[in-house]
Amino acid sequence: MSPGRLKDPSLQRPPTLEAPLLSVRGVRKAFGDHVVLDNLSLDVYAHKVVVLIGAPGSGRSTLLRCIDRLEDIDDGVIKLEGQDITDPGLDADAVRARIGTVVSADDLVPHLRVIDNVTLARRLVPTTTPEQARADALAVLERVGLSATAQALPDELSGGQRQRVAIARALVARPAIMLLDEVDPDLEVLSLLDDLKRTGLTMLVATDEMSFAREVADEVCFLYEGRVHERGTPAQVLENPRQERTREFLRRITG
Repeated sequence: MSPGRLKDPSLQRPPTLEAPLLSVRGVRKAFGDHVVLDNLSLDVYAHKVVVLIGAPGSGRSTLLRCIDRLEDIDDGVIKLEGQDITDPGLDADAVRARIGTVVSADDLVPHLRVIDNVTLARRLVPTTTPEQARADALAVLERVGLSATAQALPDELSGGQRQRVAIARALVARPAIMLLDEVDPDLEVLSLLDDLKRTGLTMLVATDEMSFAREVADEVCFLYEGRVHERGTPAQVLENPRQERTREFLRRITG
């Protein structure tokens, strides 16, 4: 370990007999000479919500893309339910069927109605018939409070409604874990995510919404230069951070 470099806090957990649902170990990702993820490690346990905070360029979005197999890692391993999902022999679509990803409310298919956007995701599961896919889509739209907008087009919805549709699309395949890259501050979105937590859905969320992190997260991880620089409960990281870089980030983001 180089002088002055902190030991990775993600490896300083109390021992537990429970295996993590998602395990990220020693992951490195670079684009050319620019290292975005630098030997990053973290765990997400079943039925927990882990929130990633950090400045732009800290590696949060890239980490989520690597977990979802949208980017290949250069080194390390990512396991979901004990299986190495970075194995190049695995079908990436089969991996994604176990992961519900919400990247942006604007990544809905613009010319498809809400019901068809959600149905499309369910039909990616090979054993699902078109009729079952549509029934499941209607049920999940009811769950997120948007059954009345099933026939609307995405551009007819508010930003918060579009994110709820994106969440519905992620949920319809009944994923083991949901990844969210940025949370809309819409109150109905925040309430929905709180409700999903209460149902036991496992989530890994990148956000700048500190109120969401305080109220919903079980654990907060502060990323800095592609590593987990500090982690702990929301009270520990957001109210009484140990590291000066964490304090600097929080001062900057909260004004």
